[in-house]
Amino acid sequence: MTQAVEQGVAKYAVTLENSTENSITMPEGENGMAKYRIRVQIAVNDDGTPVYKQIQADSQNALNDRIVKTYIESGRIWEFMNHPEISTDKETITFGEYVENWLNVYKANQLKPATMATYKKHLHAHVLPAFGKRDITSITTEDIQLFLNERKHLAKKTLSSMRHFMGGIFKDAVEDGLIESDPTASRRISIPSTKAFEREALPLEVFKEIMGNLDLLQPHDKRMLVLMMFTGMRRGEVLGLRWEDIDMDHGLIHIQRNVTHSQGNKPIIGTTKSKSGKRDIPLDGYVIECLTPMESKGFIFGGNEPITMTTYNNTMKRIRKTIDLHGATAHVFRHSYLTYMAGEETDMKTLQSIAGHSTISMTMDRYAHAQPQKIIAAGKKMHALLAG
Repeated sequence: MTQAVEQGVAKYAVTLENSTENSITMPEGENGMAKYRIRVQIAVNDDGTPVYKQIQADSQNALNDRIVKTYIESGRIWEFMNHPEISTDKETITFGEYVENWLNVYKANQLKPATMATYKKHLHAHVLPAFGKRDITSITTEDIQLFLNERKHLAKKTLSSMRHFMGGIFKDAVEDGLIESDPTASRRISIPSTKAFEREALPLEVFKEIMGNLDLLQPHDKRMLVLMMFTGMRRGEVLGLRWEDIDMDHGLIHIQRNVTHSQGNKPIIGTTKSKSGKRDIPLDGYVIECLTPMESKGFIFGGNEPITMTTYNNTMKRIRKTIDLHGATAHVFRHSYLTYMAGEETDMKTLQSIAGHSTISMTMDRYAHAQPQKIIAAGKKMHALLAG
């Protein structure tokens, strides 16, 4: 019996002991001992009338014990546990405890490995140090805003991602009945990032310089770099490419999968980043040259299975030792390719498809830049219109 229950029982037993209406003390029994009787309500009939049970004992203490036993057996003991005069210790759960269970039970088999890795990165670097030991019911909207304010040096995308991540946790905590509302959902919350970040495409002359040095690379290394430079594919899509995905007859690459290494060195084959990531992209002549002669099946990089992260890193180190990439990564090459394509006035819907973006607004935001040459050309057109 918990301390709260013991306190409640004792308090209710004292009430009964002092009640002259319910308890009856007999003058003396046949054996010379006083007898105590009481009628206890144990239930209610369908018509609302009470159901009583009479109990008795040879002493007040024994009677109190039988009263408690009767109420436990009838189930009415819990009515007294909710009595406003009885103090109960409410069980609490910390934010960290709830998140651990939330991830293991509900998210481990639902999230893609890369997404799970991002969640855990945010958790261990920021969220758990701030809220891990806090009672989950104590975290307020103000706490969330202060958390974001203290990290305004981070990129806006990072802060938005953490808010979205925490929102998922708190929404499920509401469903579990632990909290009344999600503290991240308030309209008052703002993302205070002061970090201005815009990924830059390589200047065209730098891109052409790298192109001019590709023949210095080993054939295998050259093939990897060419696929990154001339297709707009994500790194994981390049590593997940199979020979069967190359459609020479129609001049297309069929992107079917994505490879991540979020759980260590071993490659994990998964679906594309989004539904729109499964797409066809044009097969450049330079890419065809590097893919020839073709093999019949298997991963282009790895054979029976994709290469490990160690192998990928060693490949890139070898490339950088041979030619100057000017700090470019796989993502910079993707960004550069799509930026150049946008500069050639490729329509946004086509560019969206090649990029594998889920929305055209994402493509517009990233690649429909007001390039200087277009601004100058627009000015000349306007001048010609007005002069005419």
